[in-house]
Amino acid sequence: MGTMSVDFSGEVALVTGAAGGMGRAIAVAFARAGANVVMGDVDADGGHETERLVGEHGVGAVFVPTDVSDAEQVRALVATAVDRFGALHNAVNAAAIENETAPLHECGDDQFDRMQDINVRGLFLCTKHEIVAMLNNDNGDDGRGRIVNIASTNSFRPQPRIDEFVSPATQSTCVHRIETCCGRADAQCRNRLRRARHSHQRDLPRVDRHTDVAQRNGASRPQRRRGRCPPQPTRSFRNTRGDCRRCAVALLVGIIVHSWSPAGGRCRLPGELIIVAASVRAVIWDFGGVLITPITHAIDDVASWHGTTMVEMLDVLMGPREQSTADHPWHRAERGELPIADMQTAVEPWARAAGISLRGDEYARLLRGDFDVRDAVIDRIGRLREEGYITAMLTNSFREFRPTLEERIDTSVFDVVVDSSEVGHRKPEPQIYEIATEMVGVDAGEVLYFDDFAANIDGAAAAGWQTVHVTGESHILSDLER
Repeated sequence: MGTMSVDFSGEVALVTGAAGGMGRAIAVAFARAGANVVMGDVDADGGHETERLVGEHGVGAVFVPTDVSDAEQVRALVATAVDRFGALHNAVNAAAIENETAPLHECGDDQFDRMQDINVRGLFLCTKHEIVAMLNNDNGDDGRGRIVNIASTNSFRPQPRIDEFVSPATQSTCVHRIETCCGRADAQCRNRLRRARHSHQRDLPRVDRHTDVAQRNGASRPQRRRGRCPPQPTRSFRNTRGDCRRCAVALLVGIIVHSWSPAGGRCRLPGELIIVAASVRAVIWDFGGVLITPITHAIDDVASWHGTTMVEMLDVLMGPREQSTADHPWHRAERGELPIADMQTAVEPWARAAGISLRGDEYARLLRGDFDVRDAVIDRIGRLREEGYITAMLTNSFREFRPTLEERIDTSVFDVVVDSSEVGHRKPEPQIYEIATEMVGVDAGEVLYFDDFAANIDGAAAAGWQTVHVTGESHILSDLER
């Protein structure tokens, strides 16, 4: 399956909630497509990390600490985009919060007010100031600008707990207000919006009516996709957290900001409300740096033996990290072409070219299993599987390392394990993503992938997967709850 090919070169994009999760992924996607990106979030550490990831793609990247409930901070965020890059063409409002689950009557007033401030007022303020900035742009074929507001299907499917009820419902309320103010689109504008849609997007058929998602006998009603209905388990009509996530990760509400019109009363901004679902059926995990702690400390130890930097030692022992090579011993071993026992001798030419005289036990130090397992992540994967997701591990590894892996990791939480040394391809080679997609048995757009390495993330995105660039254990767990 291909991915959406969009060129945003020379354009400016603004993303709120950019410190992690979907916000970070969207900001990086804009950067890959050539846009300069301005990011806002209350999490300064996460925001600056996203700024770094965006900057790696050679585009302008600016992070502005922003509380979207504060009108002045939102105004300053939008002004930064215009002042720094001259205009604002695209905006994605992804900032939102949810509270710990609790019955409505146990929700504190302050807790409720904070959620309203972020999820309703924040969305209103961002959209308001973004429209003002976009109206200063030339009115081209694609309008003056594009705004995407992210909401939740839970707004259509209220839950008996406060986080499922208040957060998505308030987002949806604001979204519908925006749609009302924008009015109906002219035919030309509607066609542009439809043409801009990704092939993986699917409409949710009138999900605001319970009769459309449940039959009278209580069995869930399958939603049609591409002319066929996948089998659905028969169960009573009760939406769990997992049900909503299987249905959709988010609702994207699109607005094209066009020109002001002297006529038409309130309908001055032609636009159209589009609801699309990014469904996730399979969650795939990298091994090193995601399920376990990174082995960077081991590489640093080896580098210190030779009085060189960790980066130079990585280049020698593990080869180019942005691509696969046909001859580097680490890459060959990960494809199952070379035994670990032969790697030390085979890497000597790379070491000599770098002016390093190896001791002979460098690989033994890297591969002795000196890492910590992230048990909280493993436990969460097990719960995902219980909730009905397909779970898989995709790892660049060695045949001889498999017993150590299975000894340290409970692989029973995975439906599928894709080992590079067994399938003959390694990340970021395109073939391994195709193999993994086939093995989990879903469409590429229904895969969510966690990895800590940018090149692997790029390879997965090129295969059509949804991706999360991991920066730490807390990041993994927080993104799963978003």
